[in-house]
Amino acid sequence: MLSGASVARCVRVALIVGTILSVINQGSVVLGHQETVATWFRIASNYMMPFLVSSIGFYLSQRHQSEQSRESA
Repeated sequence: MLSGASVARCVRVALIVGTILSVINQGSVVLGHQETVATWFRIASNYMMPFLVSSIGFYLSQRHQSEQSRESA
């Protein structure tokens, strides 16, 4: 399961990657004041996807390590 430290790391990854993706993909729309609800949904997705990917990656890594330690015991 994810702990406070792992969630904090995943949030940090999401903030960095999400900001970069949002600036690249939606920056001109927002700066041009042409954003719509769909734009804000895309921006939210730019933050949600990196969080989910890093969370799943962390979880699978921890599960793999747990399985390896059980096999060697």
